[in-house]
Amino acid sequence: MALAVVLTLGPAACGKTGGPEPSAAELAQANQHNACMRSAGVDVPDLDDIDEAGGFTLNTKDPKTLAALSACARLAPPGHREGDPDPAVEEHALRLAECLRQHGIRAEDPETGGDPAVHLAQGATYPQQQLVDAFTVCDKEVPR
Repeated sequence: MALAVVLTLGPAACGKTGGPEPSAAELAQANQHNACMRSAGVDVPDLDDIDEAGGFTLNTKDPKTLAALSACARLAPPGHREGDPDPAVEEHALRLAECLRQHGIRAEDPETGGDPAVHLAQGATYPQQQLVDAFTVCDKEVPR
């Protein structure tokens, strides 16, 4: 099972397609998140470079991307979700968080019925390579 993350704070969220304009705080948060992702080695476009659909897709099968998403989660802009979350995705995220903890990463359990992303515990920081290594191992131990 593949899981894709689509981040949607781009031109559509900036009012370029008739949607509501995000606040200055929301734009600053999105820019901080993108800068964090880039500092973790993930190619994330600047807000001005995002297509008119207002988003971009990240490969969540890549351990480096997963590690960056977890490390930068505290800066992520609010996501937009339609419909009920997939129970299989929620179960996978829960098992992934458990695996990460077994490998020394303080990962929080994902929200039931909410955001299925695995976040690092408040205040937890790790070298990027340690996160990538843990996600690489857990990607094998917790198949999708």
